[in-house]
Amino acid sequence: MKSSNPVYDLAIIGNYTKDKIVSPTGTRYVDGGGFNYGVHVAVMMGLKVAAITRLAREDHYVVESLLKLGADVYPYYSPKSTHMFLYYPTSDVDNRQLSVTSVADPFKPEHVQQINAKGFLINASTRGEVDLDVIKVLQKKKVLVAADVQGFVRTFVEQGILSFEPWPGIE
Repeated sequence: MKSSNPVYDLAIIGNYTKDKIVSPTGTRYVDGGGFNYGVHVAVMMGLKVAAITRLAREDHYVVESLLKLGADVYPYYSPKSTHMFLYYPTSDVDNRQLSVTSVADPFKPEHVQQINAKGFLINASTRGEVDLDVIKVLQKKKVLVAADVQGFVRTFVEQGILSFEPWPGIE
């Protein structure tokens, strides 16, 4: 149960991703996303964590899992969860191909407006998941805001293949 207006050590923002990983050792399915991994680490460090995510209702079990872990979860439901396909043609983990078959809806300013935290970590998977309007709301809170840059430089090219492109407006 969440208290009426908690102050978190860290609030992590990002879409939950369903990852299909194919490598020479086989195929596996993972509840992924930097957001998900970050919440696990922060809770294990003893931090009071707010997990702010977008996902499909059918994936609500992820919310339950994070609640059992000890995070407060703020889920915003989308028609689809983000689905990532990671292909590793060799055992070299730095040699991979990423593609996306579906994407959860982007975050809106109202998803972070009422969250009070000492710091916010934007851990998006692709560009467009967290836009400038959300960042401006966080900036007004006058707290530490950090971002995993992959969520701003990963873009879609043909057929859902991900590519790294310069982040417009980074200046």
